[in-house]
Amino acid sequence: MRRLNIRNKKSLILIIFIFLTYLIMLMDVPNKLANCFQYSMYRYVDGTITKHFTRFSWLKKSESVDEMLLEQINNQMYGINYLYDEGRRQNIAKNDSNYLTEYKKKEDEKIVKDEDETKEEEVKKNNDDDFVEVMMPVKTKDAIVYSKEQLNDFDFLMSHLYIVPARAKVLESDLVADEMLAKDMTIKGSSDKPQILVYHTHSQEAFADSGNDKNKTIVQVGDYLTELLTEYGFNVIHCKKSFDVDENGNLDRSNAYVNALPEVLQILEDNPSIEVVLDIHRDGLPEGVDKLVTNINGKQTAKIMFFNGLSRSSAVGEIDYLYNQYRSENLALSFQAKLKAMEYYPDFTRKSYLDAYQYNLHVKDKAMLIEVGAQNNTFDEAKNAMEPLANILYMVFAGK
Repeated sequence: MRRLNIRNKKSLILIIFIFLTYLIMLMDVPNKLANCFQYSMYRYVDGTITKHFTRFSWLKKSESVDEMLLEQINNQMYGINYLYDEGRRQNIAKNDSNYLTEYKKKEDEKIVKDEDETKEEEVKKNNDDDFVEVMMPVKTKDAIVYSKEQLNDFDFLMSHLYIVPARAKVLESDLVADEMLAKDMTIKGSSDKPQILVYHTHSQEAFADSGNDKNKTIVQVGDYLTELLTEYGFNVIHCKKSFDVDENGNLDRSNAYVNALPEVLQILEDNPSIEVVLDIHRDGLPEGVDKLVTNINGKQTAKIMFFNGLSRSSAVGEIDYLYNQYRSENLALSFQAKLKAMEYYPDFTRKSYLDAYQYNLHVKDKAMLIEVGAQNNTFDEAKNAMEPLANILYMVFAGK
């Protein structure tokens, strides 16, 4: 303890010594004498600081002295170091007129850099915070993962991933895997403003056990998808309006896409933060075809199909009046979702369908038309399909 008191006294003397030197520096002492004196002082201070910090570290590790005394020594050392640095800056400034200007410039640049880094962290935090960490599905031995060579082979893609009816025309340039995978389909995770719109061009589509129950249609399937996406941290608008019913309340799908477009555009205009548009359907199959069902997590689950409109027919080529400036982005989104599905839910998706027309997919770059099961699936099978679908969409939109 006596040795510590001696060291404290030495430290105090050293602080007084440096403080007096600092005052001398501010006075008009001849530069040559001051420089010589300060140079000696700097060397002495360097050595003293090093010795004291080394001794302090050793004492702290030994835990043989009172923590309060150690803290006092530490504070003294920081005080010495501050005066030492300040004195050195003052001396340099006296002999170099540009020093203070350069010093201030560096300090300003550091402040700007720190502010930029803080803003980047805040942006990243805002983009990530509202995403809920979803329990990722486990890849099974049946997972389907194709090589880059396979994916970049147009003939391989056409035979393994797509169905194209005779009326549609697909070009090799439409399906370049590297380009489709390179497109960024992530969206910002924020619950403050809407990011996803779910709607149904064919709202009256029902299922094998729906009967006259209006609460067992594709709209209620969309309700469950909306609920799941919301739980994952997305802000979702679910439009439940009917576009396939005429003024007399009768089913009329002939103008459904025409009827739906103004409403979708109005929602997008009112909510410019929306990045994703999902048109959820139920498919229709010829009579006698087995229903589209698989088992996922012990649940009977309807299979789904990603559907794209090419705005190009085999008869006339490009259909100008159905122009889609987002055709490549639409294709990329469904392609990425299809690959995720095959990797984690290998029996969940059918081959993606590429048809000739537009299907209102031109409203957004991240627009999708998804067919859920068919008329011979039950409502619960279709509803169960929303769980793996929501997980697939989460993986794509969150970049997982």
